[in-house]
Amino acid sequence: MKNIYRLILLFIVAIFLNPAYQVLAQRSGASLRGGETDKAIKLYWETYDWPQNLVGFNIKKQSRNTGWYKLNKEVIFPQVDERNWENLGLDDDEAKSIQQTYLKYLSEGKLSKITKEELLQKLQQSGGLKSGDRLNMKQDYSVALILGFAFIDHTFKKSENTAYGLFYVFEDGRESEQPVATFSPGNVKINPVIDASVNKGKVKLIWSVNEKDYFKAGLFGFKISRKEDKSGKVTNLTEELIGYQKSDNGQLHWLFTDESANALLDYTYTFTPVTILQTQLKPFEFKFKAALYKGLPTPSIDSIAVVNDTDLRIYWKTDSLLSDKKRIKEFYLERRNADTLQFTRITKLNYKNKIYTDTTGLQYGQRYIYRLSVTDKKGKEWFGSPADVFYTGVKIPVKPDSLKAEFQMIMDKPHVHLSWAKSTSKNTFGFVFLSDEEGTGKLIENLSIPLIKSNEILYEISGDGGLEYQFSIVPVNEKGMRGEGSTVKCSVPLLNLPLFNSFSATLNKNNLTELSWEYPKETAIKGFNILVNGNIIATPEDLLKESRKYVVQLYNPEDAKKVNVYQVEAIGEVVSRKSSVSPLYLPSYKLSSPENLKAALRKEKGKSYVDLSWECNKEQIKDIKGYLLFADEGSEKAFHQITKGDLHKEQKFIFQINNPGRAAYTFKVAAVSNKGEISPTASITLNLKDIKK
Repeated sequence: MKNIYRLILLFIVAIFLNPAYQVLAQRSGASLRGGETDKAIKLYWETYDWPQNLVGFNIKKQSRNTGWYKLNKEVIFPQVDERNWENLGLDDDEAKSIQQTYLKYLSEGKLSKITKEELLQKLQQSGGLKSGDRLNMKQDYSVALILGFAFIDHTFKKSENTAYGLFYVFEDGRESEQPVATFSPGNVKINPVIDASVNKGKVKLIWSVNEKDYFKAGLFGFKISRKEDKSGKVTNLTEELIGYQKSDNGQLHWLFTDESANALLDYTYTFTPVTILQTQLKPFEFKFKAALYKGLPTPSIDSIAVVNDTDLRIYWKTDSLLSDKKRIKEFYLERRNADTLQFTRITKLNYKNKIYTDTTGLQYGQRYIYRLSVTDKKGKEWFGSPADVFYTGVKIPVKPDSLKAEFQMIMDKPHVHLSWAKSTSKNTFGFVFLSDEEGTGKLIENLSIPLIKSNEILYEISGDGGLEYQFSIVPVNEKGMRGEGSTVKCSVPLLNLPLFNSFSATLNKNNLTELSWEYPKETAIKGFNILVNGNIIATPEDLLKESRKYVVQLYNPEDAKKVNVYQVEAIGEVVSRKSSVSPLYLPSYKLSSPENLKAALRKEKGKSYVDLSWECNKEQIKDIKGYLLFADEGSEKAFHQITKGDLHKEQKFIFQINNPGRAAYTFKVAAVSNKGEISPTASITLNLKDIKK
């Protein structure tokens, strides 16, 4: 309660200092104000003078179909004394409450008992209520009731078109013919103008109210709450009422900073006006759309080139504006001289524009600075980074033609080969090389490369790759004046693969080696190799980039009863990355290797084939479900399975040779039991030198 009194006191003091209030305070007569509650209208009045013989008041009500009729049964006299509270419209509960408050204020010394005769005498002598009296009543509606300057109407209905009137009652019982002040609930309207801004991530709310409406409503301040549109979470932002901070040209202004808001989220703010009677007027809402208040990503100047010998052409990118194009009111290109501070708008642009040729007012020997500016629909300006050019008027070289870029790995190092058409211009002395190797979209001159005199360059690139690199070749004349450059993009594969998160080798229930690993899913790779004791037994043809498990199917007879070392290798476009090794003891085999493996060469209709055949252990033939075949096709260092899908059932296989130029092929065959066990492989190497091409 003390905080409320303090705030009300500050509010009243602010009113007294306001010139508009000082004019109000000098007038005569009275004012009648009111505020709606859930079940009643609270009325409150003030007098600004005290006519001779005035002794009390009557409160009357008027509706659409009736004249003025009195609400109080007896004249309401000003006094601080025992009173019939029902005469002020109070119900039983309200009467008990105000009686307790009255006694409490007397005991605390906040009020002193004074009869109506004594108070009337003082009012007539002083010419009416003093400012302190009005202040006490505004601070506490209970004081207004106790003094006899308030009334509560419980018969009020919102559906009625109702007006209230304050009538003077004089010493001779005569009543004023017309009300000295009136109040209509429907006329109390607050129509604020609200806006917002964002500063350092904080949401600032700014609103204003017409000064006349403010005083007419008896407004004291506002309560504010906030609802997050996405989650629906509601937060009360004000523990105490917010009074206005500024008065200007008939408008009262408020400013509130929402310290706890996230300026990147959408909110609905609810403003509830509260009167000096502590009643609430109809709340109103303000929609804060974060997208409307974030900074407009104004593009920067990319480059400036001299064209047509005497004109300046300015380039920029507008992709950043596309998502906010509805917020753009105006888009300009601005220019200033190096010796002036003020930019001048030289042309109005469309947000789709990416180029402009400046042809007016250019003077040789001047340095010009250009920038882009965007004005949003709220009138706020945003600026891009400027760029400057020294204008000489010297004839410049022509733009390089047919610029191409190709990625190449040379001696295990990444390069880009750039080439362009030979220049026939006499003004071209050489070329400057610019690159963007970080994907920022901004080309930076590479000062480590001297002026290029030919029409190509082999450039060793840096970085981890995995994105589009951008390069530009800019022509230069003998005096160092640069012309318009050509730009090209080149896709560079990953040059540095990430490490494996984990890798392990275990034996499953069939005594088969089962490998599993974790590797970043977003990495652009072809697939994986599997290595056993340094030898490749599976390739990306067997293991795609999504693979994370593999059951080894190729076993050599010599691998049993010893520790074998397993490893997985990620295969990129140009580089690879091996995991840590995982050693595992391999027990003896349950199945025997296929026997009598043979390979016969034949040629048919210009194609070469190998006819493979084998036998199996007769004692185990009932246990064998099928066979797996492997070949080192494509690489003499890596094996991969040539039987895909279901197991091969027969003890023979026809293999077509796709590379008869190789010196030899090695084939391996393994048996698979009905339980899923795999035997060690039988192996044969076939010499191809006798096959005619």
